[in-house]
Amino acid sequence: MVTSCGQTELVSEMITRALLACFVLQAANLSGSEQIGAKIITAEICPIVLSRGFWGANPPKQQHKLDLPVPEVIIHHTYIPKAANTTQECIADMKSIQHYHQVTKGWDDIGYNFVICGDANIYEGRGWYNIGAHATKHNSRSIGIAFIGDYTEVLPSTEMLDLAKQLVVCGIEKNFIDKDYVLYGHRDVGQTECPGNSLYGEICTWPHHYIKQLSN
Repeated sequence: MVTSCGQTELVSEMITRALLACFVLQAANLSGSEQIGAKIITAEICPIVLSRGFWGANPPKQQHKLDLPVPEVIIHHTYIPKAANTTQECIADMKSIQHYHQVTKGWDDIGYNFVICGDANIYEGRGWYNIGAHATKHNSRSIGIAFIGDYTEVLPSTEMLDLAKQLVVCGIEKNFIDKDYVLYGHRDVGQTECPGNSLYGEICTWPHHYIKQLSN
């Protein structure tokens, strides 16, 4: 069958969505922490995380383990790439980010521990156990969560924001994050505008943000 370029992209996206739906259906019948195919499935309190295998990550050059539970969570936006809305676009962006971090900047791996994309999925970066490269002087004591897109003037979707909150709750329940953790935007710990004015204003309203901690 011969298809146009646009039709080919549509078919590819439909296949990706079908595979994703299949994985989620299998996950609904699980409890505890297991792995099915390329997806990491955790207990009900934890959101589904799309594994490195799912998005086709290159292997890390080396890894250094976090001392868990960590006392900090740091929120980022990628700025570039811009926001993506389909799983196919999100996978391409994950590969682009990893290439930039690992090849252009010479880091061991993609810098973030987790990345949230506009298809309303969480993508595994360095994961829960490995020290990231996202906030100088704070990498060894934090989990870095990035939102793909530029959130200077707009916010991530409600779904994306909720996923970040769920991921943190999961981290606390699994003893990856200290229950008394401190939340930072990247700009709180470095000379940067990240995670963008709109997203930063949003996380300033979250309970564990460091400004709220100072006032307690």
